Amino acid sequence: MLYELCAKHNIPHRNTKKWIVAQTPEQWEACLRVHEHAQSLSDAPTRIVGSDEAARREPHVKADAGIVESETTGIVDSHSLMTYLHGDFEDRGGDCAFKTRVTAVEPIAGGGYKITAVSDEDGSVTSFTADTLINSAGHGACEINNMLLPEDRHRTPYYAKGTYFSLRLFPPSHVGPGISRHAAGPRRSWNSFDIGSGRAHPLWAGCGMGG
Repeated sequence: MLYELCAKHNIPHRNTKKWIVAQTPEQWEACLRVHEHAQSLSDAPTRIVGSDEAARREPHVKADAGIVESETTGIVDSHSLMTYLHGDFEDRGGDCAFKTRVTAVEPIAGGGYKITAVSDEDGSVTSFTADTLINSAGHGACEINNMLLPEDRHRTPYYAKGTYFSLRLFPPSHVGPGISRHAAGPRRSWNSFDIGSGRAHPLWAGCGMGG
């Protein structure tokens, strides 16, 4: 559906596809779980890439245990996409309130929500109601979640450090820029952050498989 939207409205995009590469039997088991899950979805097809095909298409990629390919993964010009979605939203009667923070969310008896927000520009406070509330606050999503749900369902945000890799397609003696690659599932380090001391504490590190 997103490919059709981008093509219709001239939003720059490309269907790059994506390989999920495994080097060990354990990693291959994880890849197969991703593959099996994808088969239950109607819009996320994946397939197994054989060694002969892999050697022909990407001879420099090492995959000792196997490769799963996501055929619909792609890239999109996010700025162009957001500009289109913003305009389409307003064309359909929507209103956008910039530089405004949600400070309270309260359920209304009988259904719906009361949302209170404050302007970061002049400090004015505004309240409005909505039948449906979608929490798409990004880094502030946990805060919005905690305004509404009971304490035992509160969420705590953590910092995550992604590690990316560089692939050089020339001899080591050659001086020049590397080609930046996003490895399928970069290694991630999750950290808690002590606001008082300003120090981060590592919690967990692992390798993601999707995305």
